[in-house]
Amino acid sequence: MTKYYLVRHGEPKWSLKDKYHLKESIVDHIPLTKNGVKEATRLAKDERIRNSQIIITSPYTRALHTAAILSRETGMELRVEMQLREWQPDTLFSMNDEDEENDSRNLGKKKIWLETKSLKGRILEVLDKYSEYSEVTVVTHEMIINTLVRSRDIDYCSITEFEI
Repeated sequence: MTKYYLVRHGEPKWSLKDKYHLKESIVDHIPLTKNGVKEATRLAKDERIRNSQIIITSPYTRALHTAAILSRETGMELRVEMQLREWQPDTLFSMNDEDEENDSRNLGKKKIWLETKSLKGRILEVLDKYSEYSEVTVVTHEMIINTLVRSRDIDYCSITEFEI
């Protein structure tokens, strides 16, 4: 059995979204705030992180930035897993949630929504690749963690334990 330490990324600098008028997937390139960097640095001292044998992370900058800090502080190997990315509401990747609600051009268009079952399957497939380890740190997003453990309001840089 493998114990996974599901870590929500540190606090992102969402103010950059408005400052640079970022939309769609470019929003995923937002880094951490100074506080987010401090959160990740503190988290690296947690015994559960230090007991892990590897760190795997979402490719989105806020998660990757968090994971890079953990890797630097612990000396642990870091691997990027594309399938640990955030939940995508539209499997065609044509719009984000905000655009979907506000864009009148979408009236009457059928969207192909990602189902929770598909999301969970995608995540479990990634985790299974690391089942030879006894403890793994997984840096990802709130929705991913919620999908696995049915928990709400997960704080930045918090750890949720999950075993399979």
